[in-house]
Amino acid sequence: VQTCALPIFADRYPHSDLREQVVALIYEIGRDLSASDRGFLFFWSDRRGGRVCLQHLVTRYPDSAQLADALRLLGEMSFADQDYDEAQERFRELLVRRPDSEWVPLARFRFAMSLVASLQGPEYDLDQMVHASKELQAFLEKPPENPEFVSQARESLARVLEWQAERYVKIADFYRTIGNHPGELASLKRAAADELKDTKASTEAKLRLAALQARPVTQGGS
Repeated sequence: VQTCALPIFADRYPHSDLREQVVALIYEIGRDLSASDRGFLFFWSDRRGGRVCLQHLVTRYPDSAQLADALRLLGEMSFADQDYDEAQERFRELLVRRPDSEWVPLARFRFAMSLVASLQGPEYDLDQMVHASKELQAFLEKPPENPEFVSQARESLARVLEWQAERYVKIADFYRTIGNHPGELASLKRAAADELKDTKASTEAKLRLAALQARPVTQGGS
């Protein structure tokens, strides 16, 4: 039997009285298959079939009562599969299209954590680190009644802020290597900013900054 056997219903019968029943059936099939671990090598799997059904629902029945549930399941599957870009997209979509859903607190948390999970440490994307820290801060300003979510968000925020400060210090190191005093100074000031004050790298930056500012600049900026 082909997975999600009702793909053409929305096109053939857009005004059918059975529409709500069909949507409910597609959702139930997608939900149940997505929770199954049955499959055979790379040829087929219930989980993949469940994803297809839920994607079909989201695309062809955007006004359905099951939309938020489908987006939540799709987001959770992508997060579990470490497809963090897709997870971000699904949870963002849930927040935009169903802002009154019971899944909003979870979506806010998963969206922020997907950003964090996509990071690779202080050596990489600074803009993404800033984005992740802002999303975590926004989440913690209005935390849900879930202590585990709050604990994970706080821990992740501390780690991301530490990475940001470390990145600025590394940039300052580069400027010092090439003898660019203004560049080193500017990078250390970023690392010493108030929003990064609780990080070890920020403390280091402040010490170096004080030493640099107390040192007269020789000709050529060295």
